[in-house]
Amino acid sequence: MRKPGKITYVLYPNERRAAGLFGDKAQHPIYIRLIHNRSPRYFKSYYFDLLSRPKYSTIGIKSEVLLEQVKEREEALLNFLVLKHKDSFDFDLFKKEYPFYAEDLLYRMEGYFLEYMVTFFADEGLPSISRTLYEGGKIDTCYSILNQLRSSLKESTYNKLIENAVWYGPPYIPIYKFAKQKNPNLVPVFSVKDWRNNVKKQELTEFIKSFHPAYAETFEDYIEKLLTLI
Repeated sequence: MRKPGKITYVLYPNERRAAGLFGDKAQHPIYIRLIHNRSPRYFKSYYFDLLSRPKYSTIGIKSEVLLEQVKEREEALLNFLVLKHKDSFDFDLFKKEYPFYAEDLLYRMEGYFLEYMVTFFADEGLPSISRTLYEGGKIDTCYSILNQLRSSLKESTYNKLIENAVWYGPPYIPIYKFAKQKNPNLVPVFSVKDWRNNVKKQELTEFIKSFHPAYAETFEDYIEKLLTLI
């Protein structure tokens, strides 16, 4: 248990809730017990819920690794929020800020990028691919789908898909690659907290300028607009 000031918290498996598949094993959901002035509050881990979703069950990461990722993400977020509220703690405000700063911008962009791909293939006169992608996007990440399309499409069609994404899709591709190269053995995550961290924001900016310069002028405005929807 961490104890910054009068606020403490602990992550624990809630055995009162049914276990479900998490990675390659059954796992009770992870909850957080937050205590302020001896008064406990309980809520479900955002990152456990995120990494339990069907899109990530196909990645092949072991349960132990996913649980460690949940722990690291939650501890970093909770320490940040505890420090932010240490002088004037309000649980209602804490609970409002927790999901906001936890929000994975990559997961948020998954749906928008899938919409872009579905529309692209419909416009290209390939409605059967559009329908397949629509269904496949429910259980697989867009980046995994892109890798499959790269080996099955004509090169010219695939290149057009990637080039048009700069203008008609979210900056999903460069941010996914950035998160993946930072932690290649984990599920790529880039949260609001990450974006609001000046060091990480600068690292992302430099990565995009170096490896995906076509997005350099637009990605920041897109993310800021995305934040207004959370």
